[in-house]
Amino acid sequence: MKYFFSAPANQIKRLKEMGAQNFLCSYVVSPKEPKHFLGTYKSIIIDSGAFSAWNSGKEVDIEKYIEYAQSLDPDWTYINLDVIPKTGSTPKEIERCIEKGKENFLYIKTKLKNVLPVYHYGEKLSVLKWYMEHTDYIGISPANDTSEKVKRKFLNGVFDITRDKVKCHGLGYSSFEGMLRYPFYSVDSISYKRGFFNGQNFMATTKQLVFFQIESINKFLRHEKYVTDVWRERGVEWK
Repeated sequence: MKYFFSAPANQIKRLKEMGAQNFLCSYVVSPKEPKHFLGTYKSIIIDSGAFSAWNSGKEVDIEKYIEYAQSLDPDWTYINLDVIPKTGSTPKEIERCIEKGKENFLYIKTKLKNVLPVYHYGEKLSVLKWYMEHTDYIGISPANDTSEKVKRKFLNGVFDITRDKVKCHGLGYSSFEGMLRYPFYSVDSISYKRGFFNGQNFMATTKQLVFFQIESINKFLRHEKYVTDVWRERGVEWK
């Protein structure tokens, strides 16, 4: 299993120096990072930023997103431009958004090598099965604002179908117990930063912050290795 450290592009160099290996950054958060800066890193997922844009009441231009992606490494993975329903949407409107998301995925696939579609909490399992017919790598978006119990009910349904047939990426998912329960190919989160947002290190010196951040990064790297070894022993080893 791969753990992707979610961070702005301008923080990737420092994270790598601290031992991180895989990174996720957002087109919306850091769209103007120069190609030569990112070009030295190979294991990167670029998020289209559809959810971030939706949260701020904006839209992402699909052609500009494709143009941006084409200026970067063709071997990176690029998340599909989802169409997120407005709060209070009718079932018909939600279905229209899902179909538009599928349409965007198929279109971006004609322009980019590695496109990651996203299956969302609340969508019908038929949507997941449709993506399985069109790709071997799917983003899984649980309801990250809900309890782990709710997430696991959703993930049970997902992995009952996907099992080890396709690679699944857990978006914003970092439950260690969940990683041991479900055979994710990869996950991403900002949980490695959590202690610095909410913990006792808020007033720490720069030297202390660096120490605790290295410890946090190393913890997730240890989790990554341990989970990979556990699933290998269970007969699941992703290539």
